[in-house]
Amino acid sequence: MIRSHWIPCIHHREATERFQSPLGIHLGDPTDSSTYSGFKPFQEATLLGSTVEPVKTPTISGSVGRGGTNFKADVMLIQSLLNRVFSNRKLVVDGIAGSKTNSAIVQFQKRFLRSPDARIDPGGTTIRKLETKIAESVNTSVPVIEDAPLSNTLMKQAWPADTDAAITTFFGERDSNRSYLQLPYPMRLAWDLGTTVTRIQCNTKVVDSLGRILSAILEFYGSLEGVQEARMDRFAGCFAVRKMRGGTSWSRHSWGIAIDIDSEQNGLTTAWPSKATMPEDVIKIFEAEGWKSGARAWGRDAMHFQATH
Repeated sequence: MIRSHWIPCIHHREATERFQSPLGIHLGDPTDSSTYSGFKPFQEATLLGSTVEPVKTPTISGSVGRGGTNFKADVMLIQSLLNRVFSNRKLVVDGIAGSKTNSAIVQFQKRFLRSPDARIDPGGTTIRKLETKIAESVNTSVPVIEDAPLSNTLMKQAWPADTDAAITTFFGERDSNRSYLQLPYPMRLAWDLGTTVTRIQCNTKVVDSLGRILSAILEFYGSLEGVQEARMDRFAGCFAVRKMRGGTSWSRHSWGIAIDIDSEQNGLTTAWPSKATMPEDVIKIFEAEGWKSGARAWGRDAMHFQATH
């Protein structure tokens, strides 16, 4: 527990909460480690209404992110600062440098790095850019940047309705019009991670769209390592002529217009988002091409995406 004398310029609850709120920290206790970590960038500050005037820039003692030393206090500080500058990306300030934190670092780095590496080093370019954004935002409660576009290559498609008749009219009969898609990054079988998949079979009419989607996922996470960290390389099926599990209707896999990813953590009956872990960013990428998401449509089966509306 951090004693209150570590932050001598905050003397009362109201001032503490004005400081905590924009950083996404739980309101209340001025002595908790989240508040202290968030306060570290400001050695001395004058609280005037909602205005904070910093005289010291953010500091971390070690690298944060993918491959970093990831000291808990450093990670909490970076999480708090990223929450401050992003308008629609909120991280849990828990001191754990997981895939969401690393992804947020990548999204920030995309604005100035050709090859984001999901890591913030002491004294490096990313921390200096973050310092600049914090300085810009410190006199306002409004975050200064929004997420970068998912990808400039995604194009909304006019897929058919989710009925056998509409699907057959648009895509052809079941088990027809098969084509290979060369994957933009190597995937692994979800049930056998030792087996690498470099191409998959799908319906000819979805080849280009699915290729753009997977390329956008790779672009979003910044590297194959980032994709793997998010488990988006775990291929669980595409073209498979069969009935729906637990039903009598034909699965959309029978036409090769559906793909399953990371079935282990996003199973058929696993509720999303309470338990299933499919990232909403990935769902948005599929939706940008007009694909239907099991997570959005049914609140479960989050591994599943299909080219229907």
